[in-house]
Amino acid sequence: MSKKIIKEELNQMKYLFGYKRGVVISEQEIDEDKLVVTPYTLEATNGNVKITDTKTKKSYVYSLSAYGVKVTVNDFPDGDSISYSVPFKGTSTQEVSNDSELPKLIKSNVGTCELNPKVGNISVTLKCLSGCVGCKSSTEKVIDSTIDSTKNTLKGAASYLGF
Repeated sequence: MSKKIIKEELNQMKYLFGYKRGVVISEQEIDEDKLVVTPYTLEATNGNVKITDTKTKKSYVYSLSAYGVKVTVNDFPDGDSISYSVPFKGTSTQEVSNDSELPKLIKSNVGTCELNPKVGNISVTLKCLSGCVGCKSSTEKVIDSTIDSTKNTLKGAASYLGF
């Protein structure tokens, strides 16, 4: 093959695979993995867990926290583990087997306001953000309590100052 043909083929490969000097990113590497807990699939969405019932196509979005700290869900690598980030601690990956507590809890309680499984040796809390009936999101609770505490602080300051 001539150098001209090889160069043209390389340029086509750059276009098809998103070539970056020394790194080739294929479409397969970009796709996020899902954890399958039949009939549900779990995937990372904006740092949360999206659980979809494959039979009814209904979806639920849950935030994840451990010991009261927000945990960012990054991915479900290879469909058998969860990759997550914790502030000031970094990114970790934990294997999730179909025999563990998480899949069992999801199968029997998806759609409820809060799930409390153990992932490995860590107790985690999944709070429903959308798709569940009758649940307040954790953001709403924080906003409500902040407004109440601000009102109480202002009332206390006003009474102290004689207003």
